Amino acid sequence: MTIDKSTKIYVAGHCGMVGSALVHRLRQGGDSCYINIISRTHAEMDLTNQAVVQAFFEAEKPEYVFLAAAKVGDLHANSTNPAEVMYENMQIQNNVIKAAHQFGVKWLCFVASRCIYPRDCPQPIKEEYFLTGPLDPSCEPYAIAKMAGIELCNAYNSEQGTRFVSVVPATLSRADAQQNPVDRQYLCVDDMADACVFLMEQGVSGGIYNIGVDAPHQILDASRLSKLGWHAKTTLNSDHE
Repeated sequence: MTIDKSTKIYVAGHCGMVGSALVHRLRQGGDSCYINIISRTHAEMDLTNQAVVQAFFEAEKPEYVFLAAAKVGDLHANSTNPAEVMYENMQIQNNVIKAAHQFGVKWLCFVASRCIYPRDCPQPIKEEYFLTGPLDPSCEPYAIAKMAGIELCNAYNSEQGTRFVSVVPATLSRADAQQNPVDRQYLCVDDMADACVFLMEQGVSGGIYNIGVDAPHQILDASRLSKLGWHAKTTLNSDHE
């Protein structure tokens, strides 16, 4: 699928680890880079405000959207402020996804989290294990919010014919970071961004895609994405490699 390099692409959450990597990836390639990337800081646009989000989409009319904005649900936040974690993340997701449909976005990528999968999932974890068992209680509020985002994308695809894709990355890291793995599979955030852009350029129309490395005992099974022709370029230290 050929995408005009001047097409308008909105990266929600461009100041975060994933969002900044997405912007960097889109701007790679010299003369062949994407030249019309738009973003807003939280101070410039509150994504939890539906009217503000709709006004932005109406004015800017992005054609492609990467939804990487989120209220990070770490263990402390999940245990002490579960309502806030769920509410804010669901507001952000609902507003952006709804506006994407309402204002004719051609394609959207929703960044989820590996915590959406059941606590006692068989290994390696396949996309079809989604919604098949109880979650890890320590991250349940954040996981439920992300699960709702995936299901909202699926519902719009089914009902309205949109092309909204969800991605589930392994534990993210910078390429030069020192790891202290504890039963985890690490993925370079630049590879994660590359996979998201790959899915956009392939014209993948919906569904969930795990993003991981090609380790022999990987925790996330990324074979669905690998079959499309994408493989991680960076190998990070892991006890499963």
